[in-house]
Amino acid sequence: MRKERQERERREELERKEREWREELERQEQERMRKEKQEREWREELERKELETKTIGDANRKVRTREARRIRMARTIEEAKRIKEIRQLKWYITDNDIVE
Repeated sequence: MRKERQERERREELERKEREWREELERQEQERMRKEKQEREWREELERKELETKTIGDANRKVRTREARRIRMARTIEEAKRIKEIRQLKWYITDNDIVE
């Protein structure tokens, strides 16, 4: 009787330890997956921001090129000055909007 009880307690202790071990493994796996997901999201966000910055830079370059072409094609000096002033005013307003 006593031997059976000791055997049962020993078995229960082994089962408890095994269950705790499995739970710990599962917890570690979930933590690893959470970290991988977070890292993937950060990487995607960084790539998106880099692409967005590149796109904005390309767009600004195109605008400046277009305005420079307009200035070169201007029929008069006054028209060229007006185009240049508008461009400077536009960039000034845009920069101030960003600061605010």
